[in-house]
Amino acid sequence: MPQLARELWHAFHNIRNDETHMPSDAEKSSGDLFLDLTDANFKRVVIDSKKPFIIEIRADWCGECFIMESILRQLAAEFSDHISFGYVNVDTNEEITRQFGVTELPFILYFNNGELLHHFIGLHSRKTVRHHLEKIMDAEPQKLETNLKEQRKSH
Repeated sequence: MPQLARELWHAFHNIRNDETHMPSDAEKSSGDLFLDLTDANFKRVVIDSKKPFIIEIRADWCGECFIMESILRQLAAEFSDHISFGYVNVDTNEEITRQFGVTELPFILYFNNGELLHHFIGLHSRKTVRHHLEKIMDAEPQKLETNLKEQRKSH
């Protein structure tokens, strides 16, 4: 892990003091659970998927993206039976970046049945992301979409 990402991770962990931790060897090996998405395969893999999908739009030069990736890999190992996980590199996939209006990183998208249900920007704790995943899994799609629309209006 690059030095900047390591320093950001330690700063985040010390400030937030929650469940965030460095990935174990088992979590690092979850690479096959964390799909590399591109402009070419995005529709086929994400939009046509019947399974909920969590996507991190990221860049190799973004320190917070490395921390978010670590959190998502932990959750991918835990939720892979119910939710698919992937990432998009902004530097090589400009079409997706433009389509979703990405201006800051990391940029996380939640899809269900090919529909974008929710997104958030920036670094969030493992606990917060896990809470969103549980809501996606437990809620009926229409109910969840209504709740998320209400949530957006209140912000």
